[in-house]
Amino acid sequence: MASPRRRQTSESRSLALLLSARVVAAIAVMLALGGEAYAGYRLVKLGLPPTTLAGRDQVLARERPLYPAIAWLNRTAGPAVIYVVNAEQMVYYASGTMLGDFSGPHSFGRVMARTAETGSLARALQESGATYLVVPAETAWWTAQADADPRLVCIDAQPYARIYQVQR
Repeated sequence: MASPRRRQTSESRSLALLLSARVVAAIAVMLALGGEAYAGYRLVKLGLPPTTLAGRDQVLARERPLYPAIAWLNRTAGPAVIYVVNAEQMVYYASGTMLGDFSGPHSFGRVMARTAETGSLARALQESGATYLVVPAETAWWTAQADADPRLVCIDAQPYARIYQVQR
């Protein structure tokens, strides 16, 4: 006959396994329903997916304020090397190469440091291979540096961004 201590231990283990199985099942249900709930939320927020390119552009412009600047560069400059400030998610929409991030060889910190060393944002961008600079309207340091550099020419100003061309 099993001792009371062994019975309690086996009952505790059975209870722990049952609880862990229930917890795993509950987590699985929440994850499964979470995706459907999020999809429903996005459909309510965004509406049905667009069926035309113009509709796609409208949705992207509403969700990603810098998208019109990238789309404008795609139309006018084609596949170019673009340095973007605080817009890493725009890389998916650029037809050319996009530089600029918080880390890596073309990080904001490195370009800012190189600008301080050389006294020219255009030179720092040129060393990175960039031919265009896209700056969000709310980034004062980048806008001030670009406006002060005679080798950076503002070629388009939009509500959310300014686009500069690096002059060689």
